[in-house]
Amino acid sequence: MNRVERAANDEDWQYQPVNNGPYTHIPLRFRDSDAYSELLRTVAEWMKSGKSKPAVFGDRAQELFESLFGPFDGETAAFLEEWIAMSDESDLRLISDILGEAIHDFAFTHRPFVERL
Repeated sequence: MNRVERAANDEDWQYQPVNNGPYTHIPLRFRDSDAYSELLRTVAEWMKSGKSKPAVFGDRAQELFESLFGPFDGETAAFLEEWIAMSDESDLRLISDILGEAIHDFAFTHRPFVERL
């Protein structure tokens, strides 16, 4: 998160704070942690706090979320579902942006969730 903050503070689009997408050949194992649910909430709250930061913050924070918690499975979808139930318009936009990093078949695999969103 500090690396994303650095990119945002410098408004540096060239700085890549996290390996994500095609640059991740060894996935991070946050899912194996007993603190996985707590980590999801912590990162989501941190992302929400960045609404007024430069655009690079949002883009890089979404990449971080995908790197930490992807591929988005049932547990991540359940977390996002809870978030949707308590969200405002800006939260819904953020959740939609996060899902922009999801694997290509997420909308089909989690169709009821996507329809509710």
